[in-house]
Amino acid sequence: MKPQSGAVNVLERTSNYLKSGVLKTQPVWLSAVGNNPPTKNFLKEPKKLKNEQTFKLQKDDLPKINNSIYNTKSRLGKKNTFKIPKLKFVEDELRDVFYKQHPWELSRPKILLENSGDDAAHQDWSRLIQTNKQLDGESVIQRTLYLLKATEPKLTLKEAYDQSRYEFYRLRIEQEIEEQISKEENIMFGASFEETPIEHGINKEQKVINKWKEDAIELTSIIEANRSGPSNP
Repeated sequence: MKPQSGAVNVLERTSNYLKSGVLKTQPVWLSAVGNNPPTKNFLKEPKKLKNEQTFKLQKDDLPKINNSIYNTKSRLGKKNTFKIPKLKFVEDELRDVFYKQHPWELSRPKILLENSGDDAAHQDWSRLIQTNKQLDGESVIQRTLYLLKATEPKLTLKEAYDQSRYEFYRLRIEQEIEEQISKEENIMFGASFEETPIEHGINKEQKVINKWKEDAIELTSIIEANRSGPSNP
């Protein structure tokens, strides 16, 4: 790639214009640029620091104290003393399993605001449905933890999770049936419902597809008519 030299040669070019008479008056910036000319060397060279360290610490360079009281060992390896350990909770593993099995549950709206940040600990998980919390995947997780602690005889993690999951299915089916019946009753009494965002998007897309289909049929008929006509000499 050719370097752009127009800007760095502004001093020489302006001086030539003054000598040839193209410029009648000297620009006010000419003396300042002449005292501080722009650099013309575009090569980037590595810079060496004066106090650069040129030695490496070896194992035998560390002092060792070996006596009957204690034994000093030289360790140059990386220590994990200040590394934060990764926190692992069974709740997080259950959430991963549940939402991988039920990805559409993530599309349901959720309430992220809590009073204390630990509302689940103050709720009664002896039953899955709660008065101040909607039914969702977190309900299954908390119900599973409750069954692991309170059930006699003790259940395994898989048994507690399956029991909570089946209770969740039954309640979700009842909820959907109630919503469907309520909608049918409202329609019977003359209620009308607006389109959902998904239905609105599908209808808009279908209009574009229908328009494209009409244009394609018309263009195809024109092409076929031209092909069936007499050939040009």
